[in-house]
Amino acid sequence: MKKSDPGLIIQKHRPIKILHILDSFNIGGLENGVVNLVNTMDQDRFHHTICCIRDMGPMHKRILRKDVEIISLNVKKRDWFVFLKLAKIIAKIRPDVVHTRNYGTIDGIIGALLAHAGAVIHGEHGREFNDPEGLNKRRNFFRKLLFLKPISIVAVSNDICKWLNETVKVPAVKICTIINGVDTNKFLPPPDKAAAKIKIGVDPSPMVIGSVGRMDKVKNYEMLLTASSMIDSASSPFCMVFVGDGPERKCLEQCARDKHLKNVVFAGQQENVVDYLQAFDLFVLPSVAEGISNTILEAMACGLHVIATDVGGNTELIEDKKNGTLVHLNDVEALADRIGWSLANPEASRRIGEFALKLCIQRFSLERMVLEYENLYTEAFKSIN
Repeated sequence: MKKSDPGLIIQKHRPIKILHILDSFNIGGLENGVVNLVNTMDQDRFHHTICCIRDMGPMHKRILRKDVEIISLNVKKRDWFVFLKLAKIIAKIRPDVVHTRNYGTIDGIIGALLAHAGAVIHGEHGREFNDPEGLNKRRNFFRKLLFLKPISIVAVSNDICKWLNETVKVPAVKICTIINGVDTNKFLPPPDKAAAKIKIGVDPSPMVIGSVGRMDKVKNYEMLLTASSMIDSASSPFCMVFVGDGPERKCLEQCARDKHLKNVVFAGQQENVVDYLQAFDLFVLPSVAEGISNTILEAMACGLHVIATDVGGNTELIEDKKNGTLVHLNDVEALADRIGWSLANPEASRRIGEFALKLCIQRFSLERMVLEYENLYTEAFKSIN
């Protein structure tokens, strides 16, 4: 699919009905993107329904629009006939556009085809810890088979677009790239850094190294703990704060104890993520794989120097040593070195964060992302009418 045309005239007789099919509505970057879209898109032109295959999750509470229906199938284990349940829902709702996301919702494509839905859009947002390069042959076979149907594919990064084209063998004409955006009116630098630190309950004197994300193996937080244990905290005092929860939390807490790290705070899941980002001096994300990281964008919008691994879409957000720092995956010594440099050179690190903020406003605004999705849905609607 080619770049959306911002000049399209949208039909006026009724809103375009969009059905978003998600695996679940738990805490995550993909889910956060759906929340931002639904809350920000033009309410007069688009109507949204959200269907979760598994549990609804806490993210549904962030939907501000009162006209959005959220459905949960509550599938607890592998259900080989879930596509029939989805087909029944689609036939009842009769959406103009069905939008599935990631492999976990591929049954939604089958359901949409069975229900003779209007237009079908599938988004690929990132990959998992057990398949960081997207080489799973079985999954790619089913992707290629279903993507032969008349559906449009959205990649959230150029890296994913290249993978879809070269590995999955999806024709380039069927793929469009829409990079995530961030609300720079919500995520912005604090007026007073010391006050921001006090607000989250940490000492305002030492530098605060922070990270926000689900505590999953794909985030590779053990690499950050190991790197931190190599830094002389006596000469460069720092506090480390992790915001988020997940299956790896207990293991990471034990890892911190084993490495005798006493300056580490596990804050758990927080609704006020912006308060924590504003208290950080440095943001670190050592992921194994990423699409386009919402937390990196949010950290950039808060004026933070971001250190991240050079995987996936991270290289599209960060230009090394200009608006952030990139290190190779699992290069613990390099990560410790770059964190140590930032602690020893706080003003230089702060200037990198200022440039990141400027770039974020120029290239990665929420308004730009929403406009591109609005045009994508409008094009899809026009194609079936």
